[in-house]
Amino acid sequence: MFAYSKNKSLKIMKKINLLFLVLLVIISSCSKDDGPSEITGDILGQWNLTAYDYDGKSVTTAAGVSITSEFIGEGLNFDATVTFSDNPNTIVSQGDYTLRLTTTVMGETNVVEHTFSDFIGNGNWEQSGNKLSVSSGDLEYDYTIKRLTDNELILSLETVEDLSEQGFTIITTINAEMVLTR
Repeated sequence: MFAYSKNKSLKIMKKINLLFLVLLVIISSCSKDDGPSEITGDILGQWNLTAYDYDGKSVTTAAGVSITSEFIGEGLNFDATVTFSDNPNTIVSQGDYTLRLTTTVMGETNVVEHTFSDFIGNGNWEQSGNKLSVSSGDLEYDYTIKRLTDNELILSLETVEDLSEQGFTIITTINAEMVLTR
């Protein structure tokens, strides 16, 4: 019986060591370092949307059961612009683009395409360092400026939305990046 307990203890210790190693790898890989933002240009003026991609997941929980949906959005067929003006700081987007959305739920993958207009919307903006806040109607988004030169603007957005109601918990995480050029 002692040998059985000793073998069982060794197996448990190996599992704990393996778990610790996995956690260490996960923690070290999660420390995302995109490096400093490059801001050498002015955001004012008209920009053309040339790329818009995002990914994320949505977890819906009801009665103790969770279903995870993963998605990838890829922008296509860009004919959209956004104009940043000052005094007052207004933003106006025009045109449209197509989004190819690939969603996987419970092993089933679905792909749809939809055309969107006014991708950022019309409203107000404020820049502070590498942060760009945009408010359009009831929506407010805080983008990170990854790059701003005279000819290129790269914005990223990481957001978590809680759409829970009536006994359902729906948490959606989105990581997006858009590229604009002059």
